[in-house]
Amino acid sequence: MKTSAIVSLISILLLTGVTSYGQQQKGDTELGFYGMYFTSTGKSDFKVSTGNIAVTYGNFFTDHLEIAVSPTLSIITTTSTTPVTDYVIDPITGLPHYTTTFETSSTTKTTFGMGIYLTYSFLAKDAKTVPYLGVILYRPDYSNSDDHGAAGINAGAKYFFSRKTAMDLKGNYLFSLNKGQTGGQLLFTIGLSFLF
Repeated sequence: MKTSAIVSLISILLLTGVTSYGQQQKGDTELGFYGMYFTSTGKSDFKVSTGNIAVTYGNFFTDHLEIAVSPTLSIITTTSTTPVTDYVIDPITGLPHYTTTFETSSTTKTTFGMGIYLTYSFLAKDAKTVPYLGVILYRPDYSNSDDHGAAGINAGAKYFFSRKTAMDLKGNYLFSLNKGQTGGQLLFTIGLSFLF
């Protein structure tokens, strides 16, 4: 399911690229502002919710290739539910009578992170949409020395509603660089991009 969704997204972006107009040029600098929200779903005793804001600063060293850095500020709330079993001794039978209650605890913390991107833009003449593919290295929490971050790919499209201003929609698939962690993260961001 995830593979077919990623292949579909990339195919749509590539087809869109056939009619795209190259808004950026070699030497342009990009400044972008992005937001993202992530929450875990399903039945679980542990839930994570993250809000993230980022500023991206990049440079196009060719018409198609950009390298960018993106400092991020994240607010992370974790909620866990723990069963607590207690008992009382029945005074008549002398047997224990067990009861279980559930305690919920929640913590919130703020973290500073950084992403490094390398993207390739698919440029064509006379259109306003610029699709792109890229790679990313991302470390979400510099205060945690045990966190080695994540690496992955991204795909997105910028829709230019003026010569130098675009709406940017991006999907990232990341896998952890930490030992013992499996699986991945699928993150979507939306933001504004300015060229100068």
